[in-house]
Amino acid sequence: MLLAMKPNIQRLEKLATHLESGKLGHDFFNFGVYHVVRHRDCGSSGCALGECPFIFADSWHFHPKARFPSLRGLASCYSTPHNSAQNFFGLSENQCVDLFYPSNKLGLFATRQQVAANIREFIASL
Repeated sequence: MLLAMKPNIQRLEKLATHLESGKLGHDFFNFGVYHVVRHRDCGSSGCALGECPFIFADSWHFHPKARFPSLRGLASCYSTPHNSAQNFFGLSENQCVDLFYPSNKLGLFATRQQVAANIREFIASL
């Protein structure tokens, strides 16, 4: 079990700003997938956590075997996108789910702008 820390507002703000900018590392934002590289000229897609290796390259990478985003240096059993997000952003289980996964608040087809607004709303509530 991971222990939640105080949320890292600076990192969350950087992620929200990146999403708002529209200059993504993936060709398309897709709240339903971490990281997908399509064949031919279809491009790639990813969610907010899938953008972390592009924004925070010193800390995040795409797992060499599974190709999902994770923190560098985490033990294999903790190197999931979810555990990486909890550790890196200092979030509880529920906070992580509310910010980075489709739910009643943000559905599967949430846009990058909606996800960024949700992050900013969370920061304002702290």
